[in-house]
This record gives sequence, C-alpha cells and structure tokens, in this order.
Amino acid sequence: MPTDDCRQVIHELKRNKKNRTPAELVAILERFGFREHPRSGGSHRPLSKPGCDLNVSVPDGGRSTVLVPYVRKVIRALEECCDDGD
Repeated sequence: MPTDDCRQVIHELKRNKKNRTPAELVAILERFGFREHPRSGGSHRPLSKPGCDLNVSVPDGGRSTVLVPYVRKVIRALEECCDDGD
C-alpha cells in the first residue's frame, strides 16, 4: 500500500500526465526506491525496485517530454510498488 507521500505524487501525476520530462519521472521513481539499470545502447532508461516484480522504462531520446502512456506506466509502478516514503 503506498504511503501518503507516494499517494500524493500518484495523484499529481494522474491530474497532469502531459508535459512530464524524462528526468522528472526518473527522479520520482528513484525517490521511491527504484534504481536505474545500465543501458544496453537503447533510448530508454530501465528502472526496477528490489522486491517489486514490475519494471518500468522511461524514454530518453528525441523528445523533451514523455508520452502519456509512459506516464501511466510510472503511475502503475508506483501504485504497485510504492510502500515506503524514502
């Protein structure tokens, strides 16, 4: 179950899914325990959290903002895997 801090972030992401930058989404995920994996040459930044089966990747090439479907994936990852506020 997400903490109140995590719920607040999820709520804000749901309210405004547009105009989110890759760096912003990675920072949010890292704030709640997700860690970036080394890239294998692609244009996406893969992240996962120990103890969470859901992995997420954030596109990091060509666009200044992330498309809404990727923001939805971040929201889903937080809903399923965010259980601490550190």
